[in-house]
Amino acid sequence: MRNTVFAKLLLLVTCCLISAAEESQSADSESQVRQLLMDQIEKEREQQHIVDRALPIPDTGDFQLALALPDERTSFEIGEPIEITLRLTCLAEPFKITHGWDYRATGYPQRCKVIVINEKGEILKDYATKYSMGGIGGETTVSSDKPHEFKFPLLAHVNITKSGTYHIYTSHDLGWQPSDRHPIAKTTVQITRPSPESAQRRVTEILEKSDEYSDTASRLRAPIYLPALKKAAQSGNSKAVEGITTIENSDAMRALVELIDSNDREVSKAAAQELCRHLPTPSTYRHEYRYWDKTLNQRAIEAACRLMEDHSNTEKVTYAANIIHAIGSPESMPAVSAAIAHWLENTPPARKNDDEWIGGLPNPLNALQRAASQLIKRGHRIDHWNSDAELALGLIQLRLAWFDKRQKKADTTIRITTEEQIDPVEPPINEKWRSGIERAIKHDSYLMRYLALQAIPLNVKGNEFEDIALASLSDEDLGIKAEACRLIATHQYKACLPHLLNIVQHTTHEYLFTQAAHSASGLGVASELGILLTERLADKELHDEALYLLFTTVLGWSPSSAGGNSNTTDEERMTLRETWRTFFQNYEDALDEGKVLSPAAPEITIDLVKLGDTILFNCSFEDGTSWPK
Repeated sequence: MRNTVFAKLLLLVTCCLISAAEESQSADSESQVRQLLMDQIEKEREQQHIVDRALPIPDTGDFQLALALPDERTSFEIGEPIEITLRLTCLAEPFKITHGWDYRATGYPQRCKVIVINEKGEILKDYATKYSMGGIGGETTVSSDKPHEFKFPLLAHVNITKSGTYHIYTSHDLGWQPSDRHPIAKTTVQITRPSPESAQRRVTEILEKSDEYSDTASRLRAPIYLPALKKAAQSGNSKAVEGITTIENSDAMRALVELIDSNDREVSKAAAQELCRHLPTPSTYRHEYRYWDKTLNQRAIEAACRLMEDHSNTEKVTYAANIIHAIGSPESMPAVSAAIAHWLENTPPARKNDDEWIGGLPNPLNALQRAASQLIKRGHRIDHWNSDAELALGLIQLRLAWFDKRQKKADTTIRITTEEQIDPVEPPINEKWRSGIERAIKHDSYLMRYLALQAIPLNVKGNEFEDIALASLSDEDLGIKAEACRLIATHQYKACLPHLLNIVQHTTHEYLFTQAAHSASGLGVASELGILLTERLADKELHDEALYLLFTTVLGWSPSSAGGNSNTTDEERMTLRETWRTFFQNYEDALDEGKVLSPAAPEITIDLVKLGDTILFNCSFEDGTSWPK
């Protein structure tokens, strides 16, 4: 009897100790989660400049933040939409919160920060988009009879593809100053695996929706939905491709590759587009890719080569070229060459309008150029320049030789493999490349003329290509003019200066205006350029850029960032123009003599950027200083 009582007592003590340990561990875990949430909130405050205008946290502390699940349910199937309500309740005196700049382009508040932990204690990755286009909201008073609610779809934040128990922690900065009393809400959900029939029904329901902010197919990230999504895509539903691309396994990637060959044009285009988002591209503009199985490389390359033959859709050719750029081998060049040959014969009309992009070549020409460049880096060589396509590829190879001599270092953030690190072969300086450039610069296609300008080497001596640069400033395509500005600045072709200044004085295309100003600045005409830029301050469309160029090209400042107020009236622009006219009347000689007018110079006054109480231009420098102060 005594032994039995002792055993029961020992068991009771043990259970108490275990319970206390679990509570301590839970407390430590929640403390860590709280710190993570607050770190995210603090980062958001800084990005949205909330810190400077934050409200004090209510003194009473009588408030509560809670999470409410739809229909008070606690169990959901994988992939089932779960719209959660974050409810802020006032328990005493009313208080204020702010929630502007909260919805971005997503349809849900991103100042709501969410952490989800599975039953293994692992924190799930947050998939919420960080893209910002502003948002709605403002200052709100919360009272006991008027709580405030934020609603957000859980699956916009996390990828739940397995059944189990998930703990959800959420908070919002509320526009309050940082405090240990900042509220955090918590709830728990059970996630179960759907049956194949249920999965099929859910796919059908979601694909029938038209609201871009609803729970779209992109949130069906579990492999169980792949058969239904693939079937829908094969039947011509391009929206299903959006769901397939979020499933991170080889079967989903294989489905995308197969769908590139779909007879449905929209499905084919969507599959190629989504595939590009997974590929390990060498482009420095991509920092990571979601998923890719390299055993599918060859099948993807073959599908892309077939896709490039469809000249009726420039987007499809662009996506196909991007695939080749990412994973193509030198054996892919015939398909790229054939596509280039087609677009040389069918080049889009010359770009003459102010709203057209001229910072390079339009797609698919730009994508094809990038694909060809990458295949050359991977070992392909162009030895003969007989056809137009061969000439174009030869010019691309020349440009790589002149401009890409530096050995690139592997960047683990974008997962460039060692096979990408190939030094281009520098061609000999001979009549072949000279005659090739002269032949290309006279071609009917501005694609070829653009490649010719880019292929002129950096180390060519004298004014050998000055006539080509000068003639290109009169090209009917604005993009060719802009590229000629770069060439002139590189080689210091001073005979072109009057023509550059003429462009600054008369062009209405902002990019060409900027390129011409920078090129003219490099030839050393500070005051003359400044006077022309001053006159352009009266132009509504070019006012902001003209003001920026006055500081960066004429005064030679190099700000790390700049901004200002562009909402000016005609009268205000005229007033500012008069201020700058007076400035150049007083300091024209000093500028021509090379005098440097830094932000600290007494000649630089706030009147150059101020109209009434409005500052039209401000900038910051890398040393931490700013102007105006």
